[in-house]
Amino acid sequence: MVSERVVTANEGSAIQKRGRGRPRLPSTDERILQAALGLLRAGGPDEFTIDAVAASSGAAKTTIYRRWPTRESLIVGALRIAIRARLDQVQEIRDFDETHGSIVRGASRQILNLVNEPMFRSSFPMMARVLLGDPVLGDRFRAEVFAPLRAVRREALVEKLAAGEIRRGVDPDLVLDLVNGAVLYRALMAAPLDEGVVDQIVDLVGRAIEPLAESPDVG
Repeated sequence: MVSERVVTANEGSAIQKRGRGRPRLPSTDERILQAALGLLRAGGPDEFTIDAVAASSGAAKTTIYRRWPTRESLIVGALRIAIRARLDQVQEIRDFDETHGSIVRGASRQILNLVNEPMFRSSFPMMARVLLGDPVLGDRFRAEVFAPLRAVRREALVEKLAAGEIRRGVDPDLVLDLVNGAVLYRALMAAPLDEGVVDQIVDLVGRAIEPLAESPDVG
């Protein structure tokens, strides 16, 4: 299923009051989200309208608005699907990192691939507005789009920290922030950004989190 819907107590009460009605069809949600994703890939948020989504999906505008009350909330839903489709499985992420030599290097390659995607670049201004200006939708965006990308790697870093392979006291979230932030900042500043630059970032972060060498016993 493309999306899940949690029915709260209030919603459940409302459903009971309405009695029998047509249930929401998952296929409708899927058609709408896939149509939205197609429009984002074709023209970015500037060309993205609810009218266009309705025409492409065959769903009525009222149907779309019942599920996603704003244009931005629908874009968030579509971006979530795009990211999950790329790296949705735990083992895929671990294999990706192993191929690139480390968790940090795998994370750096992923953010580099992401910022190089035309859809991400065209959607970023809208994402920034949501993250900075809409607390509710911004929290949802972080929880549904960004958090799944880092959850597996954060867990792996915690394991390495417990095993002593990372310097004691290092914050795994900060490690990922340093890598992702540096790559994203260079993209925003239109600075040189390729695998060689990303490898330099990874080397700097890697040296910073290495376990401290034990002092030799003096006696």
